[in-house]
Amino acid sequence: MSQLETRAQKIAKTLKKLRNQVGYTQQEIADKIGSKQQTYAGYESGRHEPSVEMLIRIADLFDVSMDFIVARESDMNDADNIDRYLEDREKLKIKTMDNILELIEQRVRQSPFKDSDDLTQ
Repeated sequence: MSQLETRAQKIAKTLKKLRNQVGYTQQEIADKIGSKQQTYAGYESGRHEPSVEMLIRIADLFDVSMDFIVARESDMNDADNIDRYLEDREKLKIKTMDNILELIEQRVRQSPFKDSDDLTQ
């Protein structure tokens, strides 16, 4: 991103990238955050900046930080870095789920009830 870009333009780029990544329409995002489609379109075009409350709702929806949306994180300054961040985050979620499943399997193997037909004893 150019250093001359406004904060609204940075937010707009990030929001559009996030929305396209998950495949939602502007209307679907607006519905999920309790906004009108025209208002959300204004955020994506850079004509308007979302309020703090809207930033929180959007960050919660996409499971990212508000700093990510406003492009304050140093590595979020261009579209390629946003793509890499989202891919890395998804890989981390998968790895975390794999680790949780492995722990559950270990607990089941160690359970005194593992060979029992009646686990309610």
